[in-house]
Amino acid sequence: MVWSHRLTIRRKGSQKQYILRLVVSGKGNKLRVILARTEGWKARLISKFLRANKTKAETGPIELAEGEAIRLYVAMKALARSPNMEKGAILVDAVESMTDEEVHFWAWKLLDMGAKASAALRRLYS
Repeated sequence: MVWSHRLTIRRKGSQKQYILRLVVSGKGNKLRVILARTEGWKARLISKFLRANKTKAETGPIELAEGEAIRLYVAMKALARSPNMEKGAILVDAVESMTDEEVHFWAWKLLDMGAKASAALRRLYS
């Protein structure tokens, strides 16, 4: 089995849409799981986040290293329920400044607890 993280960029009208997927391939089959999706002003913040991390993501899909994908996942999930661009930018900056251990902790919590972990992340960092 081979697995990879793939970021797809689509245009929806005049806006970009970012979709982070986990792709698992094996024995001629391919499984795609959507981990996070964002569009509108949240997609603009993710675009800045990707540029800050030196990831070229203007055309898709692109393959991401595991560490990049996990950090991007936490940033996208943190933005999911952010009420406005200013608070969203604060959250993205917080994710950028986190250590790898913190990012892995939050990814684990987001996968395990979902919306409760997202709310805790927003309260702690914004």
